Amino acid sequence: MAADTFLETIQKIGIDKVRELRLRGNGVPLIDSVPRRDGRKSAQPKIQGWYICLYSSTQKKKEQIDEIAQHLGIRLKVEIISKDKSALF
Repeated sequence: MAADTFLETIQKIGIDKVRELRLRGNGVPLIDSVPRRDGRKSAQPKIQGWYICLYSSTQKKKEQIDEIAQHLGIRLKVEIISKDKSALF
C-alpha cells in the first residue's frame, strides 16, 4: 500500500529531517505535532510523537518522496506499481 511505503520511507530518512523541510500536504503540514482536519487516525497516524499527513493520492505521495529526496540530496527511485494484474502480461 502506498501509505505504508510512504510512512516507512519517511521513517528511514528520519522524521526530524523531513519535518525540518516544512512541506505541506493538502494544505496542512506534512508532519505536525497535532492532528488536522477530522482527526482520522488512518489518515494521520502518530509516529514517534508526530502526526504524518496521508491526505493525498498515490501520485502525490510519490511526488512528495521525490521532493524530500531532492531537498536532502538522497538518491531514490520511486515507482508506482499498478494493482491491475493484466498490466503484468
